[in-house]
Amino acid sequence: MAEKESIEIRLTSDPRWLQVLRAAVGQVGHLAGLDPATVDHLKLAVDEACANIIVHGYGGERGQHIVATLHLFPDRLEVCLRDFGKTVAPESIRPKELDASRPGGLGVRLIYCCMDEVTYQAADGPGMELRMVKYLRADRGGSRGSSRQ
Repeated sequence: MAEKESIEIRLTSDPRWLQVLRAAVGQVGHLAGLDPATVDHLKLAVDEACANIIVHGYGGERGQHIVATLHLFPDRLEVCLRDFGKTVAPESIRPKELDASRPGGLGVRLIYCCMDEVTYQAADGPGMELRMVKYLRADRGGSRGSSRQ
């Protein structure tokens, strides 16, 4: 494999496009050699992150831009999501405690549980950037990926 292979997907903030992104993320996960359960976790993390962009970054407004870039390195898969909506302090985006009584709001927790690294930062210009990393492991019977539990 080359040092880094990449694919960029541009979509709008319409939830119907998330199925297309999930399919692409799944294919890249398979190309990376991730096991099926880890691919499912990867797709879940990307789906939750995009849903958060649509709801919180764009206030549910459709037709706004989201850029998904997937970078496949020899040791890891990085998924970067860029939106052009509301900018918030990155430290304000934290996983919700499981014992909280208010329903909903568990998407960030799911993202952190599914990925090995999660980094939010304010973008240059409006919006946010999210970088999610899944390390590729060769220590599980030929499978290159495993999900953190």
